[in-house]
Amino acid sequence: MQELGLQPKDLVHLLNMNKSSLSLILNKKRGMTKSNRAMLYYMFKYLEKEPMYKVGQREAVKEFI
Repeated sequence: MQELGLQPKDLVHLLNMNKSSLSLILNKKRGMTKSNRAMLYYMFKYLEKEPMYKVGQREAVKEFI
C-alpha cells in the first residue's frame, strides 16, 4: 500500500468495504478468505502497472470507481 501511495480510505473506495471491516483485516484481527487474498493480490498487481495511481494522485482513485 505504501509503495503505491494508498491509504486505507482509498482501499475502502476501491474495494467497496466499510472502514471497520477493513481496519480489522489490516490489524490482523480478522482473517481473510482465499478469495479475499486473491482479490487483493490482483488489485495490487494491477495498480502497480497503472501509472495514474502513484503518490499524490488520489483523485485518480476516485475517478476509477
